[in-house]
Amino acid sequence: MSNAVSQAEFARIINASRSYVTQLKKSGRLVLNSGGLVLVDESQAKIKESADPSKDGTLKSIDQVGHSYAAARAVKERYQAMLAKLEYERSTGILVLKADVESAVSDIVTRFRLAAENMPFRAAPELVGQDLDRIRAVLKQHVFEMLTDLATGFDKQLEDMGEGKS
Repeated sequence: MSNAVSQAEFARIINASRSYVTQLKKSGRLVLNSGGLVLVDESQAKIKESADPSKDGTLKSIDQVGHSYAAARAVKERYQAMLAKLEYERSTGILVLKADVESAVSDIVTRFRLAAENMPFRAAPELVGQDLDRIRAVLKQHVFEMLTDLATGFDKQLEDMGEGKS
């Protein structure tokens, strides 16, 4: 038997229908010589190499799967699972975007910094002519208010992120 045969003969060799061989040709899985004849050994190797065991019905055991196909499929499945997990965590509020967290922290830190920079102007009128204990009490109250505002701001930002707001 010659290595170059017609498509009909190749169909008989691989025990397949002529339409299947036509599909193989259209999908570029046949190796043809310059005369358009099918090169049997090369074509069988190419078909085996490019086979999808899960779709061709040729998968009988996991050992039959080529390393590159199995590895690629496993990587694809893993990433699809990771994307599904990521989407689930985003939709339930377990996970938030880094940019949203950075924005929230930046807003709160900016508000705290402005409050700290303005505290001398707010506290000074209350401190004029006061004794040391009163000055400490006034400063302590202003610091407490700033820290309370900081905590409240963080709580509000976290609540907004959990509801999907930005």
